[in-house]
Amino acid sequence: PQPVLTHPFTHFLSKHSAQDQECSATRVDVDAFELSPGKMALSVQDDGIGMARENLHCMLSFGFSSKEHVVGNVGRFGIGFKSGSMRIAHDALILTRREGQASAALLSTTFLNAIDADDILIPMFTWSTSKKASGGHTYIAREPSNTGEWEENMSVIEQYTFLGSEQAVLQELDKITTPTGTRIVLFNLK
Repeated sequence: PQPVLTHPFTHFLSKHSAQDQECSATRVDVDAFELSPGKMALSVQDDGIGMARENLHCMLSFGFSSKEHVVGNVGRFGIGFKSGSMRIAHDALILTRREGQASAALLSTTFLNAIDADDILIPMFTWSTSKKASGGHTYIAREPSNTGEWEENMSVIEQYTFLGSEQAVLQELDKITTPTGTRIVLFNLK
């Protein structure tokens, strides 16, 4: 998908982004783009340190926060990302890369409603990564280590996102052009 709009407040966001200084981002880009005719998506991408799988899991767990109570601090109740993203879109794809590791996860009300889920299920993948001499990254599947679970989770990604294969997920990860960072794509906008 080609970006059709770059948010004009990128510099403002990078200087004043939501008090999450622990991510060490110097830049935040917000884009709107067309997935298919008439279907828009939003992406938010930073050049921070990225998240380890454990951090991504915690971010997507309801009610989990490691932040201390500081006046004016956001994110201390562990519902901000989930409630904020689901207010804008039915689905959120989170992609993150840090040194030696990349992960992807799907938070999807479309998927949960389709299977009439009683629990919140979040397909998540982690790859070991290394930088290629020619540019780009090499990805080696790491978690889930159970092949059946990997394939079941990937079928959810293929059916309930705009990505039709693991290769498409890796291409979306490669849109993080800095050595580390996080990319969030909100789709099926409300």
